[in-house]
Amino acid sequence: MKNLPRVELRNAYIPFKGGLDTETPQISMKPGYLRNGYNIEQMVNGGYQTIMGYTRYTGQATTGNYVALAVECIDEAVVAVGDVITGETSGVTGTVLALEISQNNYLVDENGDYLQDGLGNFIVINSGYIIATDDAGTFGVEGLEVGGVACGVRTGVYTNITAQEDSDYRALAASVSHASLAAVPGSGSILGVWKYNGHVYAWRNNVAGTAAVMWVASASGWVAVTHGYEISFDTGILAVAVGDTLTGDTSGTTAIVTRVVVEYGSWSAGTAAGRLIVSTPSAAFQAENLKVSGSIVCTSLGNASLISFAVPSGRFKCINYNFSGDPTTYRMYGCDGKNRGFEYDGVVLVPINSKFSPDTPENVIAHKYHLFFSFSGTLQHSAPTTPYNFEQLIGAAAIGLGDAITGFVSLTGDATSAALAVFSRNEIGILYGSNSSDWQMVSYKTGAGAIANTVQPIAGATYLDERGLTTLAASVEYGNFKDADISSLIYSWLRGKQIYATDSCILRNKSQYRIFFSDKSALFATISNNKVVGICPVKLDHVVACMCSSESTALGEEEVYFGGTDGMVYQMETGMSFDGANLDWLCELSYNSLGSPHIIKRFRKIIPEVTGDGYAEFYMGYSLDYGSKSILQHPESMQTVSLNTWYFDDGVSYWDTGLYFDGDEVLPIEKHTMGSGRNISLTFRGSGTTNAQIRFNGAQLLYSISKIKR
Repeated sequence: MKNLPRVELRNAYIPFKGGLDTETPQISMKPGYLRNGYNIEQMVNGGYQTIMGYTRYTGQATTGNYVALAVECIDEAVVAVGDVITGETSGVTGTVLALEISQNNYLVDENGDYLQDGLGNFIVINSGYIIATDDAGTFGVEGLEVGGVACGVRTGVYTNITAQEDSDYRALAASVSHASLAAVPGSGSILGVWKYNGHVYAWRNNVAGTAAVMWVASASGWVAVTHGYEISFDTGILAVAVGDTLTGDTSGTTAIVTRVVVEYGSWSAGTAAGRLIVSTPSAAFQAENLKVSGSIVCTSLGNASLISFAVPSGRFKCINYNFSGDPTTYRMYGCDGKNRGFEYDGVVLVPINSKFSPDTPENVIAHKYHLFFSFSGTLQHSAPTTPYNFEQLIGAAAIGLGDAITGFVSLTGDATSAALAVFSRNEIGILYGSNSSDWQMVSYKTGAGAIANTVQPIAGATYLDERGLTTLAASVEYGNFKDADISSLIYSWLRGKQIYATDSCILRNKSQYRIFFSDKSALFATISNNKVVGICPVKLDHVVACMCSSESTALGEEEVYFGGTDGMVYQMETGMSFDGANLDWLCELSYNSLGSPHIIKRFRKIIPEVTGDGYAEFYMGYSLDYGSKSILQHPESMQTVSLNTWYFDDGVSYWDTGLYFDGDEVLPIEKHTMGSGRNISLTFRGSGTTNAQIRFNGAQLLYSISKIKR
């Protein structure tokens, strides 16, 4: 018998990297790029991972913890999923998440003998387990009640829980916990969200829609921030200090000074003028002399007025900055385009008079110890180190750009100097210099600029304009800058969406620029060393109205919050659902011809490199020969994994047994393929609220050469 020809089995590894590409012809698209996908993100060092979800946020403590109670004598007529159970002795409570009852258990005595009733029948008890939220404290070996009625007796801990059940129970516990969290009180969309000194703040119109209100998240939920009063003064002859008690010389009205705002003049010259921020006055001040400890210090220009954001529906934008070497002067500065700009230190809110009319700044930044506001096409800044003082004689200034300003970024020029990039809708200007004595505004580009709320300080500056996403970074030659279009591969996806951009943010620990649109879509662009690693689209369940990303003061971890049009504040990068709704994701790789686009290959096996931490389910499939209908395309298959750690057997080819969950071995992920074609596209997709975040680093393909395509 003649020997059959030996089939040469080939092995190729495809690293997943590059992000979405909607523009390159399929035959030319690089292996590892995405031809379609959403709700995945490009990792800096290669590979795609499912994005994390978000949950509503109020500052109240929430957990995804649960307790598994082994229970006897369960009365199924009393207890049901959703009920609140209470320990009769401990008083501990929990909401029932799951309930399992078995009726084939016989009651025994301490000797192990079956107990009988008065008629000689063996006594059957209902036993099983109750999964409940872990609200507070620890259940003991005790009776359990629902609404004061006994529902069973806890005998111990139920331990027979699978990885999938553990994931499900944690998700259920989290959903119950978060369901009690409320929106920011008021009406309409969230107008701004910001984190300062460990606290999250939000702004929303009041119920009547007649003014904006500032709120702070707390252990009891959203709490309205109370503001003090301001009283204008001049002829200041003796310095006033925080904590002094002011007394009206004529009215006798008193108030405690909480901030002193000198806007021009000096105490020593007897010409100090500005405002005093004070506590609630005892009565009405008049135009009168003000005294401290019996001595006249200045002259009031009238009664004190309550500080508020009296004009509603602004867009609040904030920064945190310290204008002195004193750590206690690290403060929040903000504006909303409807009211005066402001400073806030966690207790005292100070409106800032910039002397521009109307005094309603739209954007804010601190640069070289100057506080900058923008008013349409004008840039206005304070005197150096004095954010209250916009007096030109001591270093404040106004600079015209000629077009409505949409954002700022401080750009590093070299190790010792920086420039301020000023973006408008149709122009970009670069402000060189250190102060008003040597400022020089240079027009960098005319006819193209940045869309409002899209400018972020990553890769120098990244922003959205008519062309798409663009970066503006320092060039090799100091003092010059260069820009680059970074979204050419997703032109079709992005085309026409520019007008729907709502806000943007950066994630430093992921090296990501994120931009959000009013149709609930977003783009996550991963940028490393000023170069794009990959851009992936995202589909959310809520409209992002405003964003804030901030480093945690405790651990240095990043926290991301967004305000919704529904009045809720959400924290991103938490959980694996969209506030309890399914997080769907899709990853379709480019068609890979393995370097021979006209050769038909017999594909035999796919071995994806999947890592993560926890339980996850996903579908895995493939498409041959550009999805040709003349070829039998095989269905996807469900993959169930419990991921913890991983490694390769020999570092080259097959997986060993390196995936574990709670000490249990998990089998390698391998998919045998059936069919031939010129190329193959791998597909991964999933959906749910409980899946752990998983990462697809790459995949091995085992194949053999068949013949030339005719």
